[in-house]
Amino acid sequence: MALPNGNPSAQPTFLLAPSNYSLVDATEDANRIYWLLEDGTLSSCLLATCNASNKKNLVTNIASPTGLYQDSQYLYYTSFASGQGLLMRVAK
Repeated sequence: MALPNGNPSAQPTFLLAPSNYSLVDATEDANRIYWLLEDGTLSSCLLATCNASNKKNLVTNIASPTGLYQDSQYLYYTSFASGQGLLMRVAK
């Protein structure tokens, strides 16, 4: 239930990030959820059946990931490497 009547501390967990890594960003479309972890991994899975065992890693080793965006065909992620801010894309 949304605030102001819901309790944000009692919300069920959808998916846990691996130990010691924070979630940087997440987004979804009609079928999938996509998330970017602090360790530089961009992953996805189907909304209806998403869990840690059926996720798909789309990109790994992203340097200092900072954000995740999308359009109908691509996921865009931002990172910082070699003193430069980068905007990269990968097909969904």
